[in-house]
Amino acid sequence: MRAEDLPSFKDLPAVKDMPHGCAWGLFDIDGKRDNLGTLNLLTPEVVMNARKEIQTGESVSLNWEITKCHKPGFQRLAPSHEIVDLAHLGFAAHDDVLHINTQSGSQWDGYKHVAHQETKMYYNGLHHDDVKNTMDNGIHHWNDRGGIVGRGVLLDYASYAEKHNIEYSVVTRHEIPLSDLKKIAEEENITFRPGDILLVRSGFTKWYDAASPEDQEAKVTNDHNFAGVQASQEVVEWLWNNHFAAVAGDAIS
Repeated sequence: MRAEDLPSFKDLPAVKDMPHGCAWGLFDIDGKRDNLGTLNLLTPEVVMNARKEIQTGESVSLNWEITKCHKPGFQRLAPSHEIVDLAHLGFAAHDDVLHINTQSGSQWDGYKHVAHQETKMYYNGLHHDDVKNTMDNGIHHWNDRGGIVGRGVLLDYASYAEKHNIEYSVVTRHEIPLSDLKKIAEEENITFRPGDILLVRSGFTKWYDAASPEDQEAKVTNDHNFAGVQASQEVVEWLWNNHFAAVAGDAIS
């Protein structure tokens, strides 16, 4: 699927019982149900063009340590890590045993994670009651296509706010407006391309690393107010019309 073949946001076809802007069915081909959504935009051509951005060859991990958030919010269990000594089998070796709620740290939200609340429907019409009975919308489809590889584009709102004397706390409901995202892109001479993976930095992880365990628990475990991109129709339309393949950030919201 090429971005140029997709309709603009205002021209997206209606989907029954869904608000305007629902893209269900657009990526279905020859009657085959799609499980990738906008990840379909990561075509070989897009990936090859992304390669041209490489300058130093250095890699940077975007994952948090799995035990970083020692008391996750929303009553989720913290990960546990056990090292098992295999010496009793007659040789020197170890195994790792992990128990983890994938939402307790860094993760990609899958298409079975949060439903449209009014209808309890997930991507491409999967109903809440059917989630456990089907492989549809599973993230294994992302793996089977070769993973998620493309051009990452960083909008560093935390640095932008510091530069322009915008004061905010990352553990309050501070909304990052679309106008500021556009200004960051302009200041950094960023030209978006279809299939880009958009990354927005709010500064949350920096705050968390500096906060006391008491503040971490009070603001993350027991309170659910965080800085994040403004949830508006204007933002949704901008995201679609730029045809980002995915959107991620360093914040919970």
